[in-house]
Amino acid sequence: MRLCMWPLLVCCLLAPIARAADAAVILPEPVLLLSFESALDNPLAAQIPGGIVEPSFPGTGAAPHIAPRQGAGFGDCLDFTQVAASKIVAAPVYESAELAKRLSGAKYLTITGWYRVKPEPDGAGHDYAFASQLLRMYFHDRTKDVGALELMGAKRRTTLWSTCHAVFVSADRWVFYAYTYDGSSSGKNCLSYSGNEDLPVQRNWTASSPMGALGTTDTLKLVLGAHTAKGDLRYRGMLDNLRIFASRGDPRKGVLTLAQLEAVRQLDLGPDWERAAKTRAAEAKARQLKEKKEGEVAWLRHHEELFGTRSLGVMQVDPLQAVYPDRIPEPLEPGATLDLPRGGSGFLAFALSAARRARVEVECDQPKSATGEVLDLQWSVFHAQPVHVEANTNGGARTRVDRSPPTAWFTQLTRRAPFDVCEILTPTTTMDVEGRNTHLAVIDVTVPPNATAGLYQGRVRFGSGAEACTADFKIQVHPVAAPQDYDLHVTIWLDPSPVTLTRSRPAPEWWSEQHWDCIQATAETMRRYGQDAILTPVLKGEHSLTDAVRIADGTYVFGFQRFDRWVELFLATGFRQIHGRHIGQWGNGYGMNEKTGKREVFLRGSGRSDEEFRFVRAFARALNQHLDEKGWKPYYQQHILDEPVGKSAYYTKMSTLIHEQMPGVPIMDALHKNFDIFEPLIDQPTFIVHLLAENTPLLTRRSKADMPFWYYNSCAPLPPMPNRHLDDLLTSSRLYPILGYWLGATGYLNWGANIYRGADPRQTSIGPLPNGSQMPGHPPGDNWLYYPVDVGLVGSVRMAAFRDGLLDHALLTRLKGIDANAATRIRRSLVRSMRDFERDPKPYHEARRQMLARLAKDE
Repeated sequence: MRLCMWPLLVCCLLAPIARAADAAVILPEPVLLLSFESALDNPLAAQIPGGIVEPSFPGTGAAPHIAPRQGAGFGDCLDFTQVAASKIVAAPVYESAELAKRLSGAKYLTITGWYRVKPEPDGAGHDYAFASQLLRMYFHDRTKDVGALELMGAKRRTTLWSTCHAVFVSADRWVFYAYTYDGSSSGKNCLSYSGNEDLPVQRNWTASSPMGALGTTDTLKLVLGAHTAKGDLRYRGMLDNLRIFASRGDPRKGVLTLAQLEAVRQLDLGPDWERAAKTRAAEAKARQLKEKKEGEVAWLRHHEELFGTRSLGVMQVDPLQAVYPDRIPEPLEPGATLDLPRGGSGFLAFALSAARRARVEVECDQPKSATGEVLDLQWSVFHAQPVHVEANTNGGARTRVDRSPPTAWFTQLTRRAPFDVCEILTPTTTMDVEGRNTHLAVIDVTVPPNATAGLYQGRVRFGSGAEACTADFKIQVHPVAAPQDYDLHVTIWLDPSPVTLTRSRPAPEWWSEQHWDCIQATAETMRRYGQDAILTPVLKGEHSLTDAVRIADGTYVFGFQRFDRWVELFLATGFRQIHGRHIGQWGNGYGMNEKTGKREVFLRGSGRSDEEFRFVRAFARALNQHLDEKGWKPYYQQHILDEPVGKSAYYTKMSTLIHEQMPGVPIMDALHKNFDIFEPLIDQPTFIVHLLAENTPLLTRRSKADMPFWYYNSCAPLPPMPNRHLDDLLTSSRLYPILGYWLGATGYLNWGANIYRGADPRQTSIGPLPNGSQMPGHPPGDNWLYYPVDVGLVGSVRMAAFRDGLLDHALLTRLKGIDANAATRIRRSLVRSMRDFERDPKPYHEARRQMLARLAKDE
């Protein structure tokens, strides 16, 4: 098949499947096509206008082969997987003066192709799909497995990252990537697109580059599946239907539209693929219905096996085991104990199996020792109500119902969506349970500080009318005093909006007494789960805590009445740090203009004008004086920009301003890139956890200098690394404070206490993006770890596991001062790296017992 027939061929093939318009989508002629179909005379030959280019193999090692019927749309493809581990690789090399002529000086460019690859870290972190003097395409493990296209111009190089692409690259799926570049413009002229075999093409990333035209060369040498002909930085997957469109003067021949890219995707898949996809969708729906019915039957059979004909049954379960309404969990092993120090707190969990609807009362007996001594526990009973998980984790701005993550991720994820999971810790001693469902009761217990060490056994009764069931439990009290407070600082960012702090409607007015009641209840909840630092809306937003007035002479005065009430409330609740919300982003700063008598914007989202810097300078000076007068300066830290990238000049100026006007107040901000640029400007940097764990020199330097730092997670890290989403293992939530001990961090930050953005967290789990979209959105539960009730927020099963990890962190820290080798050994029993950590609950319980036993020797 020769490419001189390309436009006519495309028109004919696409006519039956084009949907966007009545006429078929017309595609320009590509300057290069690699289709790898075995029906061709040479499947590895590159098709170019007017002819073909046969590859050479300068290397002496293994060469890639054609994989029949494994390509996109069941076509053939080029398979590099069998040569990926070879030391010597014979990469195909295409040398062409005609191709060089077509690409040299091109201002308009489109690259399309199908990729099925799992990048692996290596010295440079690159897996090259192809490379040449003018164009390179590679994947990078350290950048979320996304594709990057490099364009080489006469004087510079541009890298187009697809950082917000719609589908993750994986070895078990095909992803269609497309990049377009318009060198005649310098603004938003770099676009990336993606799709897959089931999803149409969508634009997902835009950037700007002033690079202009590509460079020039007499003869182009394009290496396929490696960086060089020797096989360096080789590609580790499959490749299909690679196309390059280019033009020096006609954008229509070089820059494809979204409709044209979708036409290419459909052309590659072939006309039979859509029919096959519909068949698969129907089969999947039928399979789900069948599995649901089979699940209901299995639930009833399992209930009868455990509890006979009784409609109500109960078993103690591990608090680190996820409990689902449609499944009966595994019972806790006989003889298992909850191990606590004197004065320590922990959680007991009980799965209630209800064959029919009932109202169940929960009663707890105080446990006794073998000698009859009573352990006077403090109790709090919670019904762990379910939330719906409609989609599995797929990363930030990528999670949606019709998209499944790579199969390999399910070594870390608990279950394929959709499902419900018991999560919301609603305080109650009366549980309304649904029939043919499993419910979860969680009991928060606190041991008296003066308790006698020993083993105690207690009982919990679940009663519904004349029917009742009981479950026994055991608590081992160790002769060790619990820490007065946790050693790891914790902040989980709170949205103080009244609508997010209550389910009651209408919500209270801002800063009304009802609003302050919600804040008080929320502060108490957060403190109960170990949080001791609070994000404070001191300046930004329509309802900030500070009143600002610009008086007639242009100077500013500030009122801190609401700020004082906020700080006094949180300090009285036990918080130890007050973190001023970010100055340089997320909303405007407002105040009253005395001259006009109107409320105006004094601080924009960027804060870059001279007058805005003058406003911030006046505010910082006034706040500094106020903190001094109140004696609150030791508690206060200030944010400037969250995850600053490409804003070093602004950040340097603002950091200098804050340090000058607020001496002794630390600057604190999260970093996920450009550590070398921003770290020196931040007193307490907060690093994304997986990049921090990989940066040994940074950890060593800060540790030796006794320089504090925090760590954080959000949408990242991605499986197989641990996170705290609703489809992550609960052991990961318990692990997170232990990660802080391993890294030597001062504190832990998470962005999502209650960032609902209009979603009902009881009915959905996909966290909306800032624009409110949940298709796509953030991973399930990523935006929130707390849930609203009538007054304030309540906790979650994930936060309960996290608090247990805070106690582990405190015990490890104490043990390190007594026996550092023992602390290291126990820590290593739980975590060795971000990819090598314990996922089963048992090692965590055993580590707790070992720590308490070792500490008891020195009490």
